[in-house]
Order: sequence, then structure tokens, then C-alpha cells
Amino acid sequence: MKFKQLKQIDAIYGKLLADEKYKQTKIVYALKRFSEKNLVKMFGDYNKELEDIRIDNALTDKDTQAILYEEKGGSYKYSKEGLKAVLKKTREVSEEWNEKEFEVEPFICKEIPKGLILEEDELEVLEGVILEKSVDLKPVKN
Repeated sequence: MKFKQLKQIDAIYGKLLADEKYKQTKIVYALKRFSEKNLVKMFGDYNKELEDIRIDNALTDKDTQAILYEEKGGSYKYSKEGLKAVLKKTREVSEEWNEKEFEVEPFICKEIPKGLILEEDELEVLEGVILEKSVDLKPVKN
């Protein structure tokens, strides 16, 4: 499964978790378990790579070589060239990661809660890893 699909699954999980009426459903539980089993480490590795880019391009103190940090905004300080490098390298890493393939361990939920409407692309990305593969699986309409 590609990383960009895993990000889409994570976004669906976040959307459902934010909605009070779906918080205690089987699909949210399945998404939680899937995330714990598969996404936490992958996203951690991805974020570490992005953090390294930010650190490598941050401004440093001339005397101590300490990285300069913006206390108010909570981020590193950059020169114009450093910020451009961060943005360029971040885009490159994101594009590379989006196409990376990962093996995942499914956590299947056998039902979609009544009233939950999932778009066709959401159903497609969830099928086989969160939702059972089924030719009859269609978005539920109210």
C-alpha cells in the first residue's frame, strides 16, 4: 500500500474521531488499531526525515554553532536560502514517500455505521485493510 493511501486512511480516522457520533463505533476502533499497528512507526520515520531537513538548514550561532530557534513561533530560524532549501527538500521527500510501498497488517471491521457517508475514494482505500472486500460495499446514504 502506498504511503499516500496510508495518509488518506489517517485523514479518514481523524475525521471520524472528531465526530462525536462515530467515536465509539467499530470502524473507529478498527482505524485506531490499524494506526497503532501500521501508521505510528511509518509516520514517525517520515517526520524524522522532515525534521532532519529543517535542522540541516537552520541558522546557527556563529560562535557556539547552536541552532537558532524562534521562541514565539516555536520553529527554527532560517535564511532566505535555507528556507527555500527546506521547502524544496520537503517537497522532494514528500513526493518520494507518497510513492513508497509498505506492507500493512489489516484490521477488518465488518460494518459501516448507519448514517456514515463515505466517498467512493474513501471506501476504495479502506477496502481490504479496514473494511471487508465486498462487491456490495457502497456508500451508506441517509
